[in-house]
Amino acid sequence: MKINTVIIGIQKAGSTSFYNWLGQHPDIYAPEIAKDFHFFSNDKHFNKGIDNLLDKYKDYKNEKIILHSGVNYSYFHSYTYKRLKEYNPDLKIIVILRNPTQRAISAYNYFKRLNIENRPIGEAFNPNDEKLLNGYHNKSNLTYLQHGLYSKQILALADFFPQENIKIIFFEDILVNKKETYSEVLDFLEVDNSFLPKFTHENVSGVAKI
Repeated sequence: MKINTVIIGIQKAGSTSFYNWLGQHPDIYAPEIAKDFHFFSNDKHFNKGIDNLLDKYKDYKNEKIILHSGVNYSYFHSYTYKRLKEYNPDLKIIVILRNPTQRAISAYNYFKRLNIENRPIGEAFNPNDEKLLNGYHNKSNLTYLQHGLYSKQILALADFFPQENIKIIFFEDILVNKKETYSEVLDFLEVDNSFLPKFTHENVSGVAKI
């Protein structure tokens, strides 16, 4: 068994809900325990070896698509994409993007609710104080502007995976065209696109995962 599809992010763009919707499809295996388990970007997990991730897929029943997700994979693209490529060069990649301003505000409010963020929003969004952190860090989720540099993230992704293996969708389309967007992704994954999940929204307040 080898994971063959990954949602790589981004923060606060509906990836948690979309992972769950895909996991309802009979041909897609998406264990809850593997959702946002940042194996490929967090050395704490990665250095334990691939079984540290695959152990979460023990209930696999020969589904066509084996799904994994990590909302911070695009942020830590400088080494995460390389690790993903080395693990499976034929991976299909799903990218979910959101208006970067609205995404940053949503992320700020999210971490504020969790009492992880205690700065006023003007200070938190000061580009002079924000630096891209190398490797996982307890403040990496709070670099709101860096998380929104999509062009850099997508261009880096194209260096590792061919265009036909990458599907980009938008949070705004998920909100207003759930069925159509979901069907497009099923076509990309080459599974039955007539299936409709129970569309519920997850991780509205939730817990931050690393």
